[in-house]
Amino acid sequence: MPSTHTTRKSMRGATAALLLVATLAGCAPAAPPSNANIQEIMLRASALESAGNYADALTDLDALLVLAPDNPDAHILRGAVLTALGRADEAAGDFQTALRLRPNAATILAMQAIAYAQSGKHAAAQTDLSRALQLGLGEEQAAQVRKVIDDTAATQP
Repeated sequence: MPSTHTTRKSMRGATAALLLVATLAGCAPAAPPSNANIQEIMLRASALESAGNYADALTDLDALLVLAPDNPDAHILRGAVLTALGRADEAAGDFQTALRLRPNAATILAMQAIAYAQSGKHAAAQTDLSRALQLGLGEEQAAQVRKVIDDTAATQP
């Protein structure tokens, strides 16, 4: 019997796949999705993330990114959700995409630094933190990121 986690993961993947297939097959509306629809999905995903319902937030974000793959806010939130789920390597990929779409964003660099630290890439984490500071990251935020980097360095080989 599959675990609940496996079932949810399969459902998320299936939902995103169905959206993609529908779009490619022309079953989706011919017009691009409205900004209101994208904002509604984003707000729902953000509320789910804030409530700690990461699996459902990820499902919404995966669907949103099918509709709007160049939405930097969706990539940022997806990275945060993946980090919370312990999937730091995947999170770093979303933060990289967000940085490509919104270059020189200190907060995104700080979030990517946390993902790198959690995946054992401490040198990359330090580099991103330094760059974020140069771009104006606040000292309080920097201290929080430094703590994550230091804590993960102490617990990882």
